[in-house]
Amino acid sequence: RCGIPVAVISVPCRYIHSPVGVLNLNDLALTVKLIDAFLRDIEQRGLPI
Repeated sequence: RCGIPVAVISVPCRYIHSPVGVLNLNDLALTVKLIDAFLRDIEQRGLPI
């Protein structure tokens, strides 16, 4: 295999290209928890290559 492993995680939000965006703070908190769990898993088990 070749290449660099990548992952994309985005926070669900609306109207991001307007002067005011809308975001559910619970969605933001859960996204942070997801990223934290993902990084901890990589730290423990390494990258699945």
